Amino acid sequence: MPAQPHDDHEQLVGQLAHLAQHPDAPVDATVRVLHAELETLAESLKQPLPPDPFEEESACRRAVAAVQALATEMTASGASSTDAPATPIPERLEHFRILKLLGQGGMGAVYLAEDTRLGRKVALKTMRPDLAAKPGAKERFLREARLAAALEHDHICSIYHVGEADGTPYLAMPFLKGQSLEDLIGRNPKLAPAQVIRLGIQIAAGLAAAHDKGLIHRDIKPGNLWIDPTAGGRVKILDFGLARSSETDTGLTQSGTILGTPAYMAPEQAKGDKVDARADLYSLGVVLYRLATGELPLKGKDTMSMLMALGTETPRPAHEVNSEVPAELSALIMRLLAKDRDARPASARQVMQELQGLQQAGATVSLTLRVPVAAASPPANSDAPESDTIVQPEPLPGGRGAGSRRRWPLVVVGLLFAFLGGGLLLQQIFLRITDKEGKTRDIELKPGDRVEIVEKHTPKSDPATTPPKKDPDIKIIGGDPDRRAAEYVLSIGGQVQLNDKNEWINAPTLPKEPFRLTAVNLQSNEKVTDAGLAHFKDCKGLLQLRLEYTKVTDAGLAHFQDCKGLTHLILYNTRVTDAGLAHFKDCKGLTALQLGGTQVTDAGLAHFQDCKGLMHVYLGWTQVTDAGLAHFQDCKGLTHLTLEDTRVTDESLPWISGQLRLSTLSIPSTRISLLGYEQLKTAMPRCNIDWSEPNRSVAERVLALGGTVEIGFKGQPAWPVKAVEDLTKELFQVRRVSLAGVNKPLDNLPDLLSLLRFDDFDRLEKLDLSGITGLNYGFLTPIAGLEELSLANAGLNDVSLGQLPKLPALKRLVLDGNEIRGRGLAALSEQPALVELSLNCPTLTDLLAKNLAELKQLKRLSLAGSSLGDAGIQHLEGLTNLEALDLRQTKVTAAGIERLQKALPQCKIDW
Repeated sequence: MPAQPHDDHEQLVGQLAHLAQHPDAPVDATVRVLHAELETLAESLKQPLPPDPFEEESACRRAVAAVQALATEMTASGASSTDAPATPIPERLEHFRILKLLGQGGMGAVYLAEDTRLGRKVALKTMRPDLAAKPGAKERFLREARLAAALEHDHICSIYHVGEADGTPYLAMPFLKGQSLEDLIGRNPKLAPAQVIRLGIQIAAGLAAAHDKGLIHRDIKPGNLWIDPTAGGRVKILDFGLARSSETDTGLTQSGTILGTPAYMAPEQAKGDKVDARADLYSLGVVLYRLATGELPLKGKDTMSMLMALGTETPRPAHEVNSEVPAELSALIMRLLAKDRDARPASARQVMQELQGLQQAGATVSLTLRVPVAAASPPANSDAPESDTIVQPEPLPGGRGAGSRRRWPLVVVGLLFAFLGGGLLLQQIFLRITDKEGKTRDIELKPGDRVEIVEKHTPKSDPATTPPKKDPDIKIIGGDPDRRAAEYVLSIGGQVQLNDKNEWINAPTLPKEPFRLTAVNLQSNEKVTDAGLAHFKDCKGLLQLRLEYTKVTDAGLAHFQDCKGLTHLILYNTRVTDAGLAHFKDCKGLTALQLGGTQVTDAGLAHFQDCKGLMHVYLGWTQVTDAGLAHFQDCKGLTHLTLEDTRVTDESLPWISGQLRLSTLSIPSTRISLLGYEQLKTAMPRCNIDWSEPNRSVAERVLALGGTVEIGFKGQPAWPVKAVEDLTKELFQVRRVSLAGVNKPLDNLPDLLSLLRFDDFDRLEKLDLSGITGLNYGFLTPIAGLEELSLANAGLNDVSLGQLPKLPALKRLVLDGNEIRGRGLAALSEQPALVELSLNCPTLTDLLAKNLAELKQLKRLSLAGSSLGDAGIQHLEGLTNLEALDLRQTKVTAAGIERLQKALPQCKIDW
């Protein structure tokens, strides 16, 4: 008989009792799930009490509350999601014409639709009418959709429109091609470390953008991560429908159920506690663990056992499960999986940067994901059942006939790649083949290639008469410059391409016949030296030169001055300067130029002003300004432009917006204003633009935390701002920030503050972090103009005070209420401009107050409330620049004051 809906609690209890007596009874599917969870909870309560029974009781109560919430939700909703009533397919929702149903789940449906106004296909996510009829449900759906719509980032699925038609709330999203990460790893459970790192960087970048806006996703899992086939497999985070502002989060939805998916849920989230952005980092850790090992870090037979494992079990390190996982990657994953949120990385941006560091230190050839070219598909819906398959891959184009084979005479097991038509593909994949002699060869596979590797049978030789083979020796041949250079590259572990073949070779054996050396890859190679690059003298046929993350300097680059036909020049994170770039001034055929992370300035870019065919330009983290971009005025075909963390401003908008072919524009941490960003979006609607401006990001985050901020235009007085809506869209400076009294996690705010370092644009003068504990103050180092810093009641001691960075403009420092005894005060002598110090610390002792004697530049000093007596203040007699001294509520006597006043006659002493 079909399962009947449970209309009230009595019927639910009756079904549970019936199921206990008759395990095979045909009851509602969700009743069976609840019954299993209750059994698991009952078994857990039979276990011996831990050392802290009060903590266990609290955990049990929370577990019971979770089950009660599930039961309440079930009885309130009638039929479960598995028995969701069929919803008639509408013909139209406002200006969206429904084409077909793509998927249906417990919360609603996803349709393929046509936007009749803009003439494009979209995916419409709707809410079930019966759910929308519940009090507050529709409003919550629309509110959460609008939260997600505020996010614009290359790794976040955009929301085009949020609306309601005939009582049905819906949202319109891009109609994406590709598949979910869940589908992808369903066929390939374990990925290579390089792939894991690449995916992790993109996911962390998207999360960082969301967290910058104060939003927490709360349900990061493979099903909510979409692999777009463009750009080698771009990750897009889906379903921000569960997103919550970190300011309004209560840990539960209004319906009382815990948000998220148990297997990927942070412990604090599972307990129903208030969460912050670090809950998403835990979920990211679970995703990376699964990608790297093919397993979940914690296992449970049902939801309740999974939730209990979160609180009691520790996963095995990833490198122990899969020995191919680098120890550094494993360590980062395990930090992400820390049960204590304070032990996790501080922000998604930090995770992204650490993964980028691992990527830079990894293999010279990175594998990039590409999904099959398939029928356009909607974003995966977290509400859809796992068995619903929306993506149906089509056969890849360009496939070869059955009679077309490519064979290599290698002693390996036959391997057929035909099955990849429905699984994981790589846009740039190199099949590395190693024979029994250790020789390797890389062969690029293109979409549709059918590769078969077969064994070649050769006569066996007699070991007694066959001399042993020696390892191949690399010898430099003076006559042929291309051969000489290629052999040098291979001898230090690099890669080359020869003639017109797009195949990377890293084997020591080169063809005997003459060849042209066309491409060199020495990425992240520690063996590269300026002297070694002399092997490239007279090597004139190079087209591609990759030296990123090497120690090469201008001297080494001089050996390439005859390579005038270069099309790709990759010098990312090298020691090149403007002078070194002069060696490439005749390379007028360049299409790709990567100079990010170098000391290059506007003057260096002048060498490339005649490169009119440039398509890919990467100038992030350089000293480039608007004047430097002016050298590219004649470039009209750019497709990718990265200017992250540069001094580029709105002055460059006319040139940027004129790049009609631009598909990717990366301008975060520039000085392009919100007004300028909006102009770019209007002028370039098809371009993926990643934007942020540090001053605005800081102001928005401080206000979201409940702090206060003052802003001002350059060269003009500052004014206070009380709400984000009051921030001007023009470029402004954050002048003063106060977080005193704020008891919320700062998340990535320290990272944002560290970006206020351009003295020609930024002017953060005063920062109050009173009451904020556990900070690493290294983020203050770049803020060269900071004049006032308040760290009262910040949990400082002598050790942490000694770690305060040198701040060249710091004039006033407040350290009241910290456990400073005096030893750490000596470090303050490193602050050259410090003239005012407030040190109202009861722990300050006479003996260690001698360290104050080193601060001879002080003009104002407060020691009120300290334990100093007459012996301690004697150390102040040499501070002849003191103008004001506060010794109220100390142990100093009148005699001590009299003696000190004689030593410092110009000083006003309060006592």
